[in-house]
Amino acid sequence: MRKILLLTFTLILSHFGYSQGNTWEKIGDWPGLKRTRAVAFAIGDYGYAGTGVDTAEKTHNDWWKYDPTIDTWTQVSDVPGSVRRNAVSFVIGENGYVGTGIDTNVSDFGIKQSDFYVYNPDANIWSPIASYPGGGGLGVYQATGFAVGNSGFVACGKIGPDNYLEELWEYQQSTNTWIARPPFPGGDRHQLSSFALENKGYVGMGTDHDLYRKDWWQY
Repeated sequence: MRKILLLTFTLILSHFGYSQGNTWEKIGDWPGLKRTRAVAFAIGDYGYAGTGVDTAEKTHNDWWKYDPTIDTWTQVSDVPGSVRRNAVSFVIGENGYVGTGIDTNVSDFGIKQSDFYVYNPDANIWSPIASYPGGGGLGVYQATGFAVGNSGFVACGKIGPDNYLEELWEYQQSTNTWIARPPFPGGDRHQLSSFALENKGYVGMGTDHDLYRKDWWQY
């Protein structure tokens, strides 16, 4: 009887401990202006976020670092180049990458961006890398990015009104080059989501000519 009670008590504690970990906890507010269409990534023990459009419809290129040990955001070096929103980001090793996007809140008046930069968090320095060649090399926004191993990937995106891409490009860090890969099977679309898991990339959702999508694809 004691063994049964002990086992039951252990299972209750285990369930309670797991449930306690599966929760949301509010952290310190970001000190920058309220923002949408920004990008973010994590390197080591810190999170980073920036760019995007504020509530005054102003586009930014600022960059901020979050330290969870003291629950504090600190502004660090701005992303180089133009202000931008709807850019993409990914992390390879100990470095973060940000690129593409468009430089105004109104697409019809904006200039699409193809430039890309690598961020060294230890030195707090951004350095340019090879520009993104997708979309004819003229820039893209509302694409999605992820990293697998030592390569970064950028998929799909928007290049103009009702003009979207299905392209997939791989950035090889060792040679600083972009290589075209098989296009996204779900067709051309923008405003997608993506992540990487166990050396595979996952891309899905988004919108295609005003049709919202819910399919997901593994690369």
